[in-house]
Amino acid sequence: MHKTLQSVLVFGLFSAVSLFSGCKATSEDAATPAATTAAASAPVAPAKAVAATEPDAPIAPAKPVAPVAPAPVAPVAPAKPVASIVPAQPVAPAATPATNTSMPMSDMMYVVMKTNKGDVVMELDHKMAPKSVENFMAYVNANYYDKTIFHRVIRDFMIQGGGFTSDMTQKSTNAPIVNEGKNGLLNTRGTLAMARTNDPNSATSQFFINTVDNQFLNASGRNPGYAVFGKVIDGMDVVDVIRAMPTKRGDVPVETVEIISIRPLPGAPAAKK
Repeated sequence: MHKTLQSVLVFGLFSAVSLFSGCKATSEDAATPAATTAAASAPVAPAKAVAATEPDAPIAPAKPVAPVAPAPVAPVAPAKPVASIVPAQPVAPAATPATNTSMPMSDMMYVVMKTNKGDVVMELDHKMAPKSVENFMAYVNANYYDKTIFHRVIRDFMIQGGGFTSDMTQKSTNAPIVNEGKNGLLNTRGTLAMARTNDPNSATSQFFINTVDNQFLNASGRNPGYAVFGKVIDGMDVVDVIRAMPTKRGDVPVETVEIISIRPLPGAPAAKK
């Protein structure tokens, strides 16, 4: 019996050891896939998103804005291409030019305007527009118009000049004159008239040449009109060259149109044959 009990104890101990060893192996084997799984499932940081590069949307060019010109300008009328009306900025008055006493005023006077596009001969009607002609001749006799420009050109309206230099600097002027828009002379093609602001009595040195008949510039009723004081009698082809020139913003010619000089003539030029 003692041996039998001993055998039972040895067998039981052996079984317990085997069982313990089996359990340990099973536990270690089970741990391996778990670790493998844990390693495989480690999160990978996502790559940073690259911002999409899209072409910039095209920027629409700004619409041309008419400049606020301080100079006297031609009037605005519905459905007609005209220069903008803005009051002239005050400028320091220049010394009053001395009148050329060697050429007394007569009913009709004549001047030649030399430009870099050709010469234009103009007849001035002192009888019908005495104040405007005397004012214009005062500037002529002082050589005021030398190296000024035609700074505003509108093909089917007029060409305007006599107040700015080629760098668009406005020249000082004499005091403004009384408007003679009701003198009976009409704004027809080829006529010479005083430019002004919306104040009828604001004309100084600037003038314009009508390139077409501009009836709406004539005085009527409460409309004081724009004072005509002369006309082109030779060189209208030069005026037509200037009127056809390309312009940029503000109706300024792309190519400078210079008034080289305006000088009085001793009398009516001989008629061309």
